[in-house]
Amino acid sequence: MIQILEDKTGVQRAEIIITTKEGNLVEGSIINHSFTNEQVAIFEEFCEVINDQIFSVLDEIEDRIESFGFKIRYEKRKIFDLQIYNLKTISFCFKI
Repeated sequence: MIQILEDKTGVQRAEIIITTKEGNLVEGSIINHSFTNEQVAIFEEFCEVINDQIFSVLDEIEDRIESFGFKIRYEKRKIFDLQIYNLKTISFCFKI
């Protein structure tokens, strides 16, 4: 199933294929994206922090990602804990 990830302004930022849904956890693959340079830089920083296990700055980076207000088009539930790896893999949770 293809879904559209958009930011808080309603601009489409990615097309994703949902591969797994378990409870409120969703995982998938990004098939096309138009993230801004700022968004890409934050996602890359997120990957570096995870890979290098520098967890002291993780909350700050997650707050910066959350500030973009990403959501799934036509979905009424909000998403949180958005994680994007190498601009290819995505995971997030739906708020219940």
